[in-house]
Amino acid sequence: GIFLILLLSTLFSEKSAADTGPLGWGTREWEQPFQSDRPDFTEGTQSIQSGHLQLESGYTYSYKDSSSGSSTSQSIPELLLRLGIVRDFELRFEWTGYEHSQDRSTGNRTTTEGVTDLGVGFKQTINQQSDYLPETALILALNLPVGSQELTADRYEPVSKFLWSYEFNDSYSLGGNINLSYLKSSDRHYIEVANSVAAAYALTDTHGIYLEYFGMYPTESLVNESTTHYGSGGATWNYTADIQLDVRGGVGLNAAADDLFAGVGVVFRI
Repeated sequence: GIFLILLLSTLFSEKSAADTGPLGWGTREWEQPFQSDRPDFTEGTQSIQSGHLQLESGYTYSYKDSSSGSSTSQSIPELLLRLGIVRDFELRFEWTGYEHSQDRSTGNRTTTEGVTDLGVGFKQTINQQSDYLPETALILALNLPVGSQELTADRYEPVSKFLWSYEFNDSYSLGGNINLSYLKSSDRHYIEVANSVAAAYALTDTHGIYLEYFGMYPTESLVNESTTHYGSGGATWNYTADIQLDVRGGVGLNAAADDLFAGVGVVFRI
């Protein structure tokens, strides 16, 4: 009798594990379309399905030229790990990773390199699209001062993002973010507001393109931080049902912004 109970318990456990997502809960089959938060600045409103995870990664190069010289920067692997906890709620771990920059604006070449701070937080989808109301979501995160001495903010930095999106049909959608961050520059603290608007178009079931505007607006005038505006665009390709490749590029729209940037990336979901 005890042996039979143990056998049935084992079979039931195996069946349950086979029916759940890879994290041990939720449903195994995907019930939502593949949506990533990269490659654009705008974060998507969709949260990762319960019991699943998604890993997003990429590389970015940027260049800026001025009357006093030029500067370049590179970052990799730009990791974002998203874990679906319950319906419409995910945990997020974000790490730009290694950054390397060179500044030639002083007449000499100055190099700065190291690892960046780590961000932890969550995304909560607030409501689904209904009639004329867009889908909305909220991201709350905290940047932890664990980076290299040259790159760390050396303090905890809270970030909040309000996200919205609206699908007009199966091919065309519009979305945007309104972000609020409490940051540090040198020895001063300040609030930075950022916003974005992105239009996306699905060329086929596996290929898509987008155009976007985004800007960052410090609430006070700082030596190292100024209002910046960017225009960008890019393309995505669903290599398989669970792997997405992307490419992006953009230009600065004012003197304080980088002149141009470009990058590539990949997204896996499990």
